[in-house]
Amino acid sequence: MKSLLSKRTTSGLTRVELIVVVFVIFIFAAIFCSVPDRNMRRKAERIGCVNNLKAFGCAIRMWGNDNGDKYSMGLSLTNGGTMEFLASPNVFPHFQILSNELQTPKVLICGADERNPATNFTTDFNDSHLSYFIGADADETNPSMFLAGDRNISVNSREQSGLVTLTTNQVVGWTRKIHKNQGNILFVDGHVDQLSTTRLRDLVKNTGVTTNRLAIP
Repeated sequence: MKSLLSKRTTSGLTRVELIVVVFVIFIFAAIFCSVPDRNMRRKAERIGCVNNLKAFGCAIRMWGNDNGDKYSMGLSLTNGGTMEFLASPNVFPHFQILSNELQTPKVLICGADERNPATNFTTDFNDSHLSYFIGADADETNPSMFLAGDRNISVNSREQSGLVTLTTNQVVGWTRKIHKNQGNILFVDGHVDQLSTTRLRDLVKNTGVTTNRLAIP
């Protein structure tokens, strides 16, 4: 009888052992399930970012339609534009002027960015609430030029801010800050491309101009 009882107790799992096994299975399931969840989240953030840039493209074209088909960066302050701000470190005025067309500052923050959206376009609006650069010299006559895009641009592996001039002989790329070494660009013709670093470098050389000036927040 004693040997039979001993065999029974050693052949099955104790309650503690069962709890441990269930816990380990749960941990492994959480790890494996989190991978597709992260991928889905990144994909959703990328799509949201593309939609934000398209909304900005619509807004700036609407503004231009009421101002002689010019973007604000190409018009002086006396003519209702923001040209003079290109000489300052502040980028937000080029977006602030579109407040009526954009309606909400939330579209100026990418979901993958660590920055938070502003609560309004007046007292709470500044460069720290922007995820996107603006093309300082963008012109509707050149559809290949950069109109706006993700701010995580690097030159020679260094993150950039302020008024940055990109030339064809520079090593341009994306940082990991927003889309993990990738980024989105809105072109003057209204379309948005999701770009790798290699593709970004190719396009910098094919915008139709020798230099591309970007105002990066």
